[in-house]
Amino acid sequence: MERKVERFKYNMDLEMALCNLLGDRYYGSAGEFSDAKTSKEYLLTALKRIRKRLNEIITSDERLLMMVNQNLDGLENYVKDTSESVNNDWFIIARLLDLVTRLLGYDWAEGKVHRQIIYYQEREQEEEDHKKEIGDPDYWKEFRGDMRIQYEVIYLLRKRGLSMNQIARVLNISRDRVSKILKKIEEYEEQTGKEFLNHKKND
Repeated sequence: MERKVERFKYNMDLEMALCNLLGDRYYGSAGEFSDAKTSKEYLLTALKRIRKRLNEIITSDERLLMMVNQNLDGLENYVKDTSESVNNDWFIIARLLDLVTRLLGYDWAEGKVHRQIIYYQEREQEEEDHKKEIGDPDYWKEFRGDMRIQYEVIYLLRKRGLSMNQIARVLNISRDRVSKILKKIEEYEEQTGKEFLNHKKND
């Protein structure tokens, strides 16, 4: 007997994609994608988040924003119309592929890049990324180059009695940045039971 091909089934790839986009509350959801209605609901939730983010970051290219939103409109319609009996899978794949190509800068059906894409991380995002990459304990041991020096200088200046405003002026960084670093140092000391930096005052 020929085995029936299941379109809706256990899907770990989709679970991980949702976790990256929507958070860890989707861990363990892979088995739910055997249900067509649930799969549609999750995918529509994901598209709503994607649309929101794209409308936040595409601020100086009206044509790109228009094309992206048109793409998402069509994509949502294909998802809504999909069911056990209606197979729009390849239309959905095509829309997603087109969305990716436009966001990578390809346009005008020429196979050429018409927009340059720039990715960057703010310092706090870089720190958080590095912390997650190597694990929390190793992160606190390592820090890196100028980041470690900055933490140490802020720590020592605070120990000398300078206010956060004064430290910010001395280092030419924001008071908020100083506050967050001191908070992280405090968390480290609470977690480890050790002083962040063994420092002896000069005689």
